[in-house]
Parts: sequence; C-alpha cells; structure tokens
Amino acid sequence: MRQLALRIAVVLACSLLCGSAVAEVGDDQIARQHYATGTTYFEAGRFAEATREFLDAYRLSHRPAFLYNIGVAYEKAGDVGRATGYYQRYLQAAPNADERVEIEARMFRFSSRVAKLVIHTSGQESEVWIDGAIAGLAPLDPVVLTEGPHAVEVRRSGCLPAQRDVTLKGGFSMEVTLEPQPPAPITQEPVVPQPAPASSGHGWLVAVLGGVGAAVIAGVIIGLLVTATDYRASERSNCPAGSCSLIDFTGGK
Repeated sequence: MRQLALRIAVVLACSLLCGSAVAEVGDDQIARQHYATGTTYFEAGRFAEATREFLDAYRLSHRPAFLYNIGVAYEKAGDVGRATGYYQRYLQAAPNADERVEIEARMFRFSSRVAKLVIHTSGQESEVWIDGAIAGLAPLDPVVLTEGPHAVEVRRSGCLPAQRDVTLKGGFSMEVTLEPQPPAPITQEPVVPQPAPASSGHGWLVAVLGGVGAAVIAGVIIGLLVTATDYRASERSNCPAGSCSLIDFTGGK
C-alpha cells in the first residue's frame, strides 16, 4: 500500500506542478490542501475520508490524476463498482496514461462484481442521489456500482423526493424510473355553523304560568303567616296573664 501511495503522490505532484494554470490560483491552492489531507488519510488506512478529500480536490482543479486517486481509494475501501467508474473516467481523460494496462487488468478482475444502474426521470436538472450522496444532475449517464443493495433518490424543487431501494447483480444492468411528485394540497374542513336552539312558540305561556305559580306560592306563604299570627294573637287574648301553661304529662293528668 505504501508503494501505491507513493505512486499517487508522484502523479498528483506532477499534475499540480506541471499542469496549465487553467484553474484559479485560489482553487488550486485549496485543491493541494485537500490532496495533502487525502494522502494522510490514505496512508492511515482511512479510505472513506481519503475519497472525500480527493473528490473535493477534483471538483476544484478537474485534474485527471485525482480521478485515479479516487479510484484507488474506492478500491481499497472495497467499493470496486465506484472504483471501476473512476478508473474509466481517468483513462478517458488520460488515454496515454502509464497505468493503463494495470488499470484495465483491475477492471477486468472486478467485472463480475460490478453492475450498471440507469436512472430515468422526466425533470431536467433534478438531483440524483445514490446511497445518501449526490451522484449528479439528470439526465445522468449510467452509474457503475458494486453489486448489492443501493438506495436511489431523485429530488426536484417543489416536489416530494422519489425513492427506491434496488439490489444490483454483478455483470448486469438495471433501469429504474423515479418521478418526484408535488405535495398534496392542504385542505381545511369547512366550519359548519351550529343552529340556534329551536323555539317552541310557547315561551309566553311558560312565562305566564311561571309568574302565576310564583304568585300562588307567595299567596299561600303569606296566608300561613297571617293565620299563624292570628292564632297566636287569639291565644294571647284567651290566656289572662299567668293563667296559661303547658300540659304536664309527667303528672298523669
């Protein structure tokens, strides 16, 4: 692995130092930093992090040597599908590369474990995501992947993402169609006014009867009070002072 890492360093150093000054100086400097960090990760066996750094460096500089580095990092991580894809891109960008024979031999060994995924969608400029990472904008060329399960997603502005889980078989190609759909409109339940309590039409009668009943009760109470008062007055008039007493039941009379 040390020999492979040194070869990567030589290829990248030549590309960065001898290449034409097409990219802006600022981007080139940042690409160098990503390359240095990626090389450190690679030599430490942290291939996923190395791949991420090399990808960032390639986005800034677009130098073909980074495609080779990305392929090697994917291969070391066990992702022979993506490694094959980047090796192919490297040979297309650098057809006279010294590593061509060796790279083609590797791709031949990987071929039984590599599949192609073709993704169809009608929306232009839709984002295509595979396994949680963006793969590009639609329309997208067939994607070379390692056999096995993969999560595919198409995102489009103003729509809900379209998702599908697929299982690829080595040596074969699969086509899927994904169409993001606009979200369903939000509908509100209409507010139905509650009807007022129905009037029986006899409210006046209830009021009158209620008033009459109250008057009758009041009259009865007043009559009782008057009667009681008259009774007590009569008792007082029939009992001279000191001559009226309670009946004593204890005396046996």
